This record gives sequence, C-alpha cells and structure tokens, in this order.
Amino acid sequence: MDSGGGGPTADEEDDHGLDAEVRAEIERRFHAAAADRDVAFDLKSELDRLGVFDEYEDRFLDLFRSSD
Repeated sequence: MDSGGGGPTADEEDDHGLDAEVRAEIERRFHAAAADRDVAFDLKSELDRLGVFDEYEDRFLDLFRSSD
C-alpha cells in the first residue's frame, strides 16, 4: 500500500528523472544561495542543466526579493 505524499527514495527517480540525492543537493544549494547570492548563479545553472528551473523558478526568484 502506498502511503502517498513521499518523494522518491534514494534509488528511485521522480517525474524529472532526479533521484532523492540530487533533490537533496538542490536543497543544499538553495540554503547556501540564501546566505550567499553568488551561489545563486551556480544554482541557476544547475537547475537549467537538470531541466527543472521551471519547477523551482518562484523559489529561486524569492532569493532576490526584499524581505521589507
């Protein structure tokens, strides 16, 4: 029985062909980019390379929005 809601396990790929390890790396890069904007450019390149920028676009742009 599928419990639903969970992402792929380390061996499984999601709809974009990314496994959980790659998704975890994307998350690490987002955290790093939040602290250092220079990292955001590398993050953008990686999201483009993986073909998932559209999926993360709003979150990526939020890195540059003022919190005021």
